[in-house]
Amino acid sequence: KHPRSFFVEVPWRGADCCPAINFGEPMPALPRSRARPQRLRRRWHAVVGLLAGLALTSSVRELAWSLMASQSRPSGRSQVEPWAGIGGPQATPQLPRTLGRTALGGEGKSGGGETKTLIRTGQAEFLSPREQSLILSPNGVRTGRFVVEPHGVDLLIEVAPTFGDEGQSTGMASMRDVRERINLVESSALGIINLAGATWLDDRMFLVTSTDASMGLNSFGDEKTLAWIADARLTEDRGPSKATQVPVTSDTCSLHVPVGIDSLPLRRLDDRGNLEVLLVFKDFAYEPGRKYKWTWAWYNTQDGAVEDAAVDTDFPTSEWREGILDPLYGAIDAVLANNGTVFRRSPNGWLDLGEHQIAAREGMGTMDAARHWLQQQYLVSTAADYTVYAVDSLGAFAKAPQNFPPAGDLLVEDIPSGSAMADWVLEQSKKRKTAALVQLQSGRPPRPLFVHPFADLTVKQVFLSSSGEPLSVVVDDLTSRAYALGAQAAGSDDASALKRMIMGEKSGDESSSKQGAAMASIFKALREKVPETVTVSGVSVSGKMLEPLSIEQHSKRWLAYFRHPVLVGRVALPCRIEGSEVVWIGAEAFRQTDEGQSLEALTLSPVVEPRRIPIGGGRDVPAYLILPSGAQPAGLVVRVPDGVGSRFKSGADGMDGWLVSRGYAVLKVNPRGSAGFGQAWAAAEATEDRTGFLDDIVAAVRWALDTRKVLGETVADKPAVAVMGSYFGGYAAVQAMLYHSDLFACGVAIAPTQALTPWPASYVPNAEAQARIEEEGKNKVLAPGARAADLQNTPLLVIEYEKDSDQARDVFINRIAPLGCSAEEWPKKLHYVQYAGESHGGGAIVGNLHDQYYRIDAFLYGQLSKLTGGDRQLSREARVDEAPFISAALLPSTMGKPSETVRDFEQMFEQLLETMDAAGFKDIANLTETGAKYYSSGGFGGDKMGGEGKRGALPQPKHRVTVRPDGILEVTIVFPEEPEGLTVFLSEVALHIRAKRTAMTMMLPRKPIPGAAMWSFRLPDKIGYTIQIPADISIGAIENWQLFNMEGRYQTLMSYLLPKDFAKASQKPPDLGPADAASQDQVFEAEVVV
Repeated sequence: KHPRSFFVEVPWRGADCCPAINFGEPMPALPRSRARPQRLRRRWHAVVGLLAGLALTSSVRELAWSLMASQSRPSGRSQVEPWAGIGGPQATPQLPRTLGRTALGGEGKSGGGETKTLIRTGQAEFLSPREQSLILSPNGVRTGRFVVEPHGVDLLIEVAPTFGDEGQSTGMASMRDVRERINLVESSALGIINLAGATWLDDRMFLVTSTDASMGLNSFGDEKTLAWIADARLTEDRGPSKATQVPVTSDTCSLHVPVGIDSLPLRRLDDRGNLEVLLVFKDFAYEPGRKYKWTWAWYNTQDGAVEDAAVDTDFPTSEWREGILDPLYGAIDAVLANNGTVFRRSPNGWLDLGEHQIAAREGMGTMDAARHWLQQQYLVSTAADYTVYAVDSLGAFAKAPQNFPPAGDLLVEDIPSGSAMADWVLEQSKKRKTAALVQLQSGRPPRPLFVHPFADLTVKQVFLSSSGEPLSVVVDDLTSRAYALGAQAAGSDDASALKRMIMGEKSGDESSSKQGAAMASIFKALREKVPETVTVSGVSVSGKMLEPLSIEQHSKRWLAYFRHPVLVGRVALPCRIEGSEVVWIGAEAFRQTDEGQSLEALTLSPVVEPRRIPIGGGRDVPAYLILPSGAQPAGLVVRVPDGVGSRFKSGADGMDGWLVSRGYAVLKVNPRGSAGFGQAWAAAEATEDRTGFLDDIVAAVRWALDTRKVLGETVADKPAVAVMGSYFGGYAAVQAMLYHSDLFACGVAIAPTQALTPWPASYVPNAEAQARIEEEGKNKVLAPGARAADLQNTPLLVIEYEKDSDQARDVFINRIAPLGCSAEEWPKKLHYVQYAGESHGGGAIVGNLHDQYYRIDAFLYGQLSKLTGGDRQLSREARVDEAPFISAALLPSTMGKPSETVRDFEQMFEQLLETMDAAGFKDIANLTETGAKYYSSGGFGGDKMGGEGKRGALPQPKHRVTVRPDGILEVTIVFPEEPEGLTVFLSEVALHIRAKRTAMTMMLPRKPIPGAAMWSFRLPDKIGYTIQIPADISIGAIENWQLFNMEGRYQTLMSYLLPKDFAKASQKPPDLGPADAASQDQVFEAEVVV
């Protein structure tokens, strides 16, 4: 979330000294608050309840998993802590240039016989980053990062890395700067307490936000957000300290952090020099007509006092939606009200600058959806003449813009030239309702400063001087481009002009146009003088491929931001500006952490083609086609954005690289409803011709197949095309399979939207659906569960997360395969899995995340490989069984080699069986006599029960996992033939299923009840069994695993079912109790512990 946060590797010069630093100037002074009438200081009530700490980010998930598993998972990375501190020799792990790319034989061979390069799921950077993100302090002296220790997660504050050569450093860090720790998460809370973000407040203090997954969703339908202050100054006298939670008013209150255009929290110093940060508290309104209210308040980080941020009683903060801070005095300078009106503070009170059209049109909905950080969306900055710079769409009476892109950047034909182009840009912007940079003035219409005809400008893409004047903008159209404001022609390469502009040292004769010309000259210098070769995380790229976007100052050092046509997001290259020269500090560029990770794609050098695909009616669909470099793709995967209001940006992200390495082309479509291309496109509603978002997706696919001929000159009757997406994108995948099964061979729906009340018009896919809605109603037509009968034979992989919102889980599977239905009624081609312990977006547990992508890989290959033509072939990797935490599943038979973690876990269980054998348990002792050959092939033991206990890849049978409302865990297993020697063992956290040529270790979705027996039933219409396990429904999979860890990881054999138990199992369907069920002959009274 921090604008100066990068993926870097720290080059240590030696074990006995500190690394050199680049940025040595003190942090600029914060604004001090004015004397205010009657300061209202009071303590707010603390939340009652246990919060063990803060969270896991994607950069520490892999390390956190090692605490949750018996052994470190085999990721191939160094076990030495990266960027270690002073005191002894420490190794800095270096990224391999291949970044997990593995040359494959066999199934990895393409049709031409050459070896393809495939990105392994377990080594993919976008799933398990090998580079920790370092968060640079505002003055560039220190960095913060998260480290996992045996006691939990700490925030580690260190000296900033050296950018460039040793001799270019400007100073040395003190011992205090080098290493300070603040404890955030205790080990018992790993995977439960989730970190939302962290940012600097000053050079020694962090603000961290978190959620508690164990609390579930609050009354607003999202996770409760809390804030913590991590102060390194507390460590000087007392050693490592703990973060301090910011108190909230009630247990229903959620906390959010407004941030400025620089993505830093709004902060100031009080009269005594203590730091205060502006926070927003959301709670129930308890008022007619209002669901909740927002309260803005200053929080004092020294004494914990909270003060209402209202400037006067006539304009309470409950009416605020967005604010801008005065950089000098720390007072609120401008406010966007809930109704969309913009107010500017003046000596005569609040000036009404008129209505902000986008804010008024959107209402408070965009603020409702904000999580943790309230980024400025509409207001940019204030000017000395009591005006406000903002981003807004243009009204009917808007005049021609002062600045707009040149025709060559727009990728369309028939654009008028000369003075007529300004009118054309204005007409297009009004038609599409694109967001432009405007200046709001009291009593006057907004003045357009920069307008793009096709794409929206956002607040954080405006580059300001220190006095708040816009200097340049960056626009994410089909590609990202930077434009200097007021510049009609580039002047000389005067770098000193840039310094004066940024520092606010504008001389009297430097007009806006001259500033813009100086800014344009800087872009020209950055473009021409960039190093010939630049390294991005170990991957060398040509400097000519980099396009400058912006530049910012950090004391004596500057960071120049560039885009690369393959990368999603920006990279930063450190430099110095000396006179009129740009002097680069080395040639290593760093990726920003708030952008998509896309190194996998960078290493493959795919071809990225941005397109506007005409669909008639003067409309076009923005899309990106990503192709393998130098090879013809064998299949096409169509990706749809996550939600109405989201979008794909230019470049290829990590998932694109992962797919391209397997032989797929990727088509990323931004259908109507996508953000960034004007409010008219974002409205997402069907047009007069009754077309909808699905028509946009289909038109893009038809273009790719028929015009671009991605899969060759001739395409089979059913092309090798898959559609994939999350949330709205997952919903779109289901609709695509319903209406266009001739075009799409299969679909992957990740947390698809399944239930909305009411269904908005933006979810109507096409005219056929609209016609059905008029007869049957929206729910019967749009809800995926209502179309269960139509999806029975549809190749569809559905992935859900247990703690996601009710809109994105459970409904679909309960309709298509309701609890109690026979195996004969299961859908034939549906793959369904719900990951336990995961909330919105998933990925908190690396084992779950890897398993998800293994399943996507196998599913796509299984459905599309048989449709490829000619010499084109797809690749897949052998699945690794991670034994993920699954709360519900309906899965076909699969085969996977167990990971090291699973093998170690099974070996521990084998040791338990050996101990029980020695202890004289009759049934266990007889296992070696009656079933040694089965357990040997299943993974427990060799010729005897005491073998190595390490198995290879064996089939896992088709199965369903369900947690019943009464707490009974049901595992139904379907075999292709009667299993030989079927045996099931139950321990505290896992169910071990073994038979001849069959092996499956399943982590339990709930905690089994000690002393209760398992029951088994034979399926009446299939060769298989249902196993019932009594469980404590209140203790989930992750909580159960953590309890298991806290109790010393002692495994006991809680229950088991032997072949004789299955032989006499009843064929009646399972009910709520154990009547007539065959269970084991004995339940152990004593525990046998390893």
